[in-house]
Amino acid sequence: MVESDAFNGALKKNPYNFQHFNVSSIGITVNGEEMPFKPLQLSYGAAPKYIEAFTTLFSGTGKMYHNTGNDISREEFPEGYAVYAFDLTPDMCGASPHFNVVQKGNLAIDIQFSAAPANAVSLVCYGEFENTVHIDSERNVVYDYSG
Repeated sequence: MVESDAFNGALKKNPYNFQHFNVSSIGITVNGEEMPFKPLQLSYGAAPKYIEAFTTLFSGTGKMYHNTGNDISREEFPEGYAVYAFDLTPDMCGASPHFNVVQKGNLAIDIQFSAAPANAVSLVCYGEFENTVHIDSERNVVYDYSG
């Protein structure tokens, strides 16, 4: 989440400053089912509790259990890098080389705040989708955008 005026191009604001905005809970529901786990319960105040959210940067991007990082430290996470990643693939292996079946449905993002944000906030969502490209014998290219 970023301040809306930064997202909309305010010259003196950074559109990549992903602040935590005192989020106390964030969760995703797909077709009425919480995915991939119960909503994250967070605290950014005097008793910080955001490590589980920080680890989503690894589990949601396929870097968990690999000897690679993402150049965001635990200390930096609440200071402008509060990005939440969720792997919504059926087998929870979104970074694997195998293909997942296309799914259709409804997605809801539930965010609760411990205090109201002082300014308007924009939620920036990034998604990756698997589709197929078929080139037939007559060199026709057909894309499958059914997802």
